[in-house]
Amino acid sequence: MSIDQSDLEEGVLAAIGELLRAGARQAPQQRSIGERLRWQVLRESTRVSRLGRRSWQPLRPGISIQLLHVTPEGMASMLWRVAAGAGVPAHYHERADECLVLSGSIQVGATVLSPGDFIVGRRGEMHPEIHAPNGAVVYLRAPFG
Repeated sequence: MSIDQSDLEEGVLAAIGELLRAGARQAPQQRSIGERLRWQVLRESTRVSRLGRRSWQPLRPGISIQLLHVTPEGMASMLWRVAAGAGVPAHYHERADECLVLSGSIQVGATVLSPGDFIVGRRGEMHPEIHAPNGAVVYLRAPFG
């Protein structure tokens, strides 16, 4: 028996909708403290960052960023726009970071990453030089500040 992907997605969406409707019908005082806290955190932490309302800020020569979000722990979600030939020198990672190439390409040491490629810089590692021979836009989640 084969399950159609659209039927599966429809079923999951219906189940999520039912859970949300059930939660909305239940009076707040009837929910457990844990449930109330989870709803509060979800409500307060859900933010939308519109493309047309963000501006690029210079970070270093040839690199500008759009800061999307910073957690209380100091982890930032951001977009980096790297001009052709620009990059960052080798550096040490005190905490892990994650990078997803959205357009163009970057070179991390001898490894070339293209759109859709993902790399993790692990905590406690030296990251080789990174540069964008032809320019790139990447999503980066990394320590900030």
